[in-house]
Amino acid sequence: MSFLELLQPQGDKANLNEIIEARKLLPKHVTKAIPSCLYDDEGSLDEEVLVILSCVRARRENKDITQSEVGERIGNETSDLLRPIIKELIYFYTTNTREEVEERFATAEAEETEAQETQEANAEDWNDTTVPLE
Repeated sequence: MSFLELLQPQGDKANLNEIIEARKLLPKHVTKAIPSCLYDDEGSLDEEVLVILSCVRARRENKDITQSEVGERIGNETSDLLRPIIKELIYFYTTNTREEVEERFATAEAEETEAQETQEANAEDWNDTTVPLE
């Protein structure tokens, strides 16, 4: 592969300028790599980072869109509405294929469901073994 072949357009993935722009816009408290920084240390979604990364991605389609416009357009009512946005950002900022991103989310969802079922079963077991005080 020649040097010039390395400088081909990135297609639907983030290019170096977009990654640099995103890094410049991220708040100082963000130390994780893009797109891992979407989640804080406790695993909660960082909405400020979500808006910034979404804005950089949205500027691909609309160069005039502002960060505040992107924030206004992102709904935060349920995780089901945010999930497609997060999937798109992970796809855009990584080398993963769309299929790999979907598989990753399906695996995480299955693990979350399994953990929740285990927690519920343990709570039921606890309730079944308690002895009433007399």
